Amino acid sequence: MTTGSFTKAAREEASNAGKQQIDLIDGEEFISKLIEYGLGVKERTIYEVDKDFFERV
Repeated sequence: MTTGSFTKAAREEASNAGKQQIDLIDGEEFISKLIEYGLGVKERTIYEVDKDFFERV
């Protein structure tokens, strides 16, 4: 597991036939899993002001 990403060589080694298979979890997949299972994350709603709307009124 890494918070970054894996090199091409690491991905190839992890999926090399005839060897013990391992799962590589990169930063994006790790965050997705945290969100999926609700671990250590809080959902937030963020609003952005639509400046174009106010310029038209």
